[in-house]
Amino acid sequence: MTGDKNWFSSFKRASQAKRVTFGDAYSTSVVAKGIVEVNDRFMFKDVALVDNLKYNLLSVSQMIDEDLEVCFKKNECKVLDASGDLVFKISRFGRVFKANFDNSPSSKHRCLVANVSKSLFFWHRRLGHVGFDHLTRVSGLDLIRGLPKLKGDSDLVCSSCRHGKMHAGSHPPLTMVMTNAPGQLLHLDTVGPSRVQSFGGKWYVLVIVDDYFRYSWVFFMTSKDEAFGHFRSLILRLSVDLPGALRAIRSDNGTEFKNSSFDLFCAEKGIEHQFSSPYVPQQNGVVERKKIEFWLRWLGQCWMNIELLGGFGLKLYLLHAMFQIVCF
Repeated sequence: MTGDKNWFSSFKRASQAKRVTFGDAYSTSVVAKGIVEVNDRFMFKDVALVDNLKYNLLSVSQMIDEDLEVCFKKNECKVLDASGDLVFKISRFGRVFKANFDNSPSSKHRCLVANVSKSLFFWHRRLGHVGFDHLTRVSGLDLIRGLPKLKGDSDLVCSSCRHGKMHAGSHPPLTMVMTNAPGQLLHLDTVGPSRVQSFGGKWYVLVIVDDYFRYSWVFFMTSKDEAFGHFRSLILRLSVDLPGALRAIRSDNGTEFKNSSFDLFCAEKGIEHQFSSPYVPQQNGVVERKKIEFWLRWLGQCWMNIELLGGFGLKLYLLHAMFQIVCF
């Protein structure tokens, strides 16, 4: 029983008036009964909230009824659960045993930072996430003015440091062709916007690569929403040249490919639309490498033509035509 209602995690007001009489013949009323949580593994049930009670009284018989084991020794007492694990300790003060709930274990599995002083992680973050071993060593040598003495375990883990040291796994390119006939799988991607607008007012380039032969098509666009129109016209032409060959297309998650027009057209033609994972261009590596190849050949062609035709007034807006020439 207790006189402080702050101990209770939940309680219910007493429906009937009950009184408790102590050894000095003093009696008082029971206000409510409820549950007191010692830790996350154990709680006291049916605890009485007694009016004007200045001390907390713990019943040994009630603990035994809860399948607990109470071991009394000369200077201390331990309360164990049915599996023999410590629930809390009771210290002796003269002829009185006082329960100590502050040092009771919270659970069998403890977090690595549960017993570490907050100042250790505070200085760890303030000093730019320096290593814990180095931080405790420096604090012991008094090399930093104002740095207190710090102690910590050797197996501490900082979540920010752990996330910062993560790296993405490698994506080695495939050396084998996954298809057995032309037109079965097409890779799509866009290039742009370019720094200079072409003579025809184009800013973007749509690149489509066949997985089997690595044959490529390029289409110039004013905006990315024109990608579906060029893709649809190409598929209709391929359906005549290679009837029933196309099975799937693969692209990134750009909105020029991931939209209702592509979804409806692919569903109508029975084409599977495959998407690479976000921020992982390596999964769409066939067309990505093809774009790099185009740009390298395009740059070499541009410098050659600028040198040869510069005297004839070659303009930068003609360079898109060179890109198409490089493709073929």
